[in-house]
Amino acid sequence: MVGGLLTGKFSLIDIITTLVLFVFSITIHEVAHGFVAYKLGDPTAKNYGRLTLNPRKHLDPLGTILILLVGFGWAKPVPIDSRYFENPKRDKTLVSIAGPLSNLILAFLALLIFSKVCVNLYYSGTIGENVINACSMFFGTMASLNITLAVFNLLPIPPLDGSKIFLAWAPYRFQNIVYSIERFGFIGVYLVIIIISRLGIISGVSGVIWNLMNKLIDILPF
Repeated sequence: MVGGLLTGKFSLIDIITTLVLFVFSITIHEVAHGFVAYKLGDPTAKNYGRLTLNPRKHLDPLGTILILLVGFGWAKPVPIDSRYFENPKRDKTLVSIAGPLSNLILAFLALLIFSKVCVNLYYSGTIGENVINACSMFFGTMASLNITLAVFNLLPIPPLDGSKIFLAWAPYRFQNIVYSIERFGFIGVYLVIIIISRLGIISGVSGVIWNLMNKLIDILPF
């Protein structure tokens, strides 16, 4: 829902659906970070009460509003203490990847349910056109939103997950690029993200992932 509130292009039900799905998806995203960290020996997220599906523990008010205004947003970062990790580089990478990976799994499940359940029910006459249209809107929004969240969070821009992966492995001289962006604060980071979005990088990569998921679903033997 890019710019939905600004343009008035989307209905109230579209806005509510997107908001509910965003809250659900970002909650799963943050819990995934904390759960993997916990399994790797770091109890920090658990101690802060972040291994919960209660969205109030995870939501960032500004990040939630921006998902409606500009099509992307964020939650409060899960606290991680890498001193607990046996292999800090590897484990920080696994923790960082866990969030976007959870979004890709949610997107795939949404497309799978629509294609293999809803569509089959429609063609068998079990559900009508209004129901299949509602399913298409709901599961399509869920898939699109989660793919966008995954791609967005993998950008190597602080404080996104991609920057943490980059900082864990990149040579020191390249790490300075990330730190230089971070020094500009929220406004600088926001401007960089807007430029990347305008260039179509996020939507382009998201479209490729969407197509790959649908092709994979098409060849599934059920």
